Parts: sequence; C-alpha cells; structure tokens
Amino acid sequence: MANVGQLDYLLERLKGSATEWNQWRETNPTVLIDLSYKNLAGLDLSGFNLSSAQLISTNLKRTNLSAANLRGANLFDANLSGATIQQANLASANLISATVRSAQLDVADLSFAKLIDAQLDGASCEGTDFQKANMTRASLRNANLSNANLDSSNLWAANLKGACLYQATLSSSTNLSSATWGKTVMPNGRVDDLALHIS
Repeated sequence: MANVGQLDYLLERLKGSATEWNQWRETNPTVLIDLSYKNLAGLDLSGFNLSSAQLISTNLKRTNLSAANLRGANLFDANLSGATIQQANLASANLISATVRSAQLDVADLSFAKLIDAQLDGASCEGTDFQKANMTRASLRNANLSNANLDSSNLWAANLKGACLYQATLSSSTNLSSATWGKTVMPNGRVDDLALHIS
C-alpha cells in the first residue's frame, strides 16, 4: 500500500482532468497507483488511465468511469454499485467478490476478467464483451446481457434469474453448467429455454 504522502498526492491529482492525469501517468510509468480502501465514491474519473491500479476494497459507488482504462486493475472486493462504466476497458481486471449492482457496463471490455463471486444484480451489460471471462458463481439477477459476448466465458453456478440474454453470443465453450435459471430471457427471446443450457 502507498504511504500517506503518496496517497495524498494521488488523490490530489485525481481532482484534475483526465488529460492531465493521463499525461502524468505517461511520464511516470513506474509509479504504483494504489488507492486501495479509499473512498472515491461519486468522482468523475471518465477517461482516466487507471490500468494496473490497485483498487482493493475501494469505494467507487456511483463513480463515473466511462471510457476509463482499467485494464489489469485489481478491483478485488471493490464497491462499484451504481457506477457508470460504459465503454471502459476492464480486460484482464480482477473483480473477484466485487459489488457491481445496478452499474452501467454497456459496451465495456471485460474479456479475460475475473468476476468470481461478483455481484452484478441489475447491471446493464448490453453489448459488453465477457469473452473468456471467469464469472464462476457470479450473481447476475435481473442483469441486462442482451447482445453481450459470452463466448468461452465461465458462468458455472452463476445466478441468471431474471437476466436478459437476448441475442447474446454463446458458444460450445461457454460454461453454463449448474447455473440458476428463472424467468431468464434466452438468446432466442424465449423465457427459460433450457434447451440452450450449454455444459
């Protein structure tokens, strides 16, 4: 974890513009961005480069992260409830046990991301890329996954009650074994069509 002086410095820089922050990161590529356990709720971090940042248990509730670069970031146990994360890059990010309820994740890149035990109830994930993401035991109740890319994703024991998978991309490598169904809209528009249960 960063020391107090480093944290104060980082927090002060976050109050600036995305352009200023991104230029600073470009000229300081070796500086570790560690904002774990901090309260960043409600901040406008749209377009910020937070790639590989340490955001363990960070409060990002209702934070604007649209078009932000969070590639490879560690968001273990982070709170992203109600956050705006549309078009953000979360490829290979660690979201294990993260709370992402009612967040806006439309057209975000979560390919290869770890979402084990993550809570995405009510999240909007229209057109989101979950290719090869590990969503084991994730809760996606009432989530909108229409047009999402679930090719080769692992949804073992995921909760898909009330979720909408209309026109979502599934493949023979998509693992839906032991998933929980109930009023789930399947890719073909039918409700609870378990014939599409891929194991």
